[in-house]
Amino acid sequence: YLSGVGVARQRKAIVDGLRDSISHFSEQVHGSTAKDVIDLLLLTQYFDMLKDVGNQPGTSTFFLPNKKTPASAVRDGLLQASAGTKYVNNKKT
Repeated sequence: YLSGVGVARQRKAIVDGLRDSISHFSEQVHGSTAKDVIDLLLLTQYFDMLKDVGNQPGTSTFFLPNKKTPASAVRDGLLQASAGTKYVNNKKT
């Protein structure tokens, strides 16, 4: 029971800190919204996840098409170029 209470408090502290950070960023950066901050956070977590998965031996990357917007096309191009460079570099060694 007590470990569950501790985990719940830890999660609440994380959410409270995230809420405070989002509010502070939105106030300090003119024209930004809470959604902009959350989108940035999710994109950062997405890239961190890709890096962690890609650094594991024996992993492969597959890019699945999604709704195309100019931003997603740029992101997809960067990801594919990065994966291709890694693949070529690994084949040389």
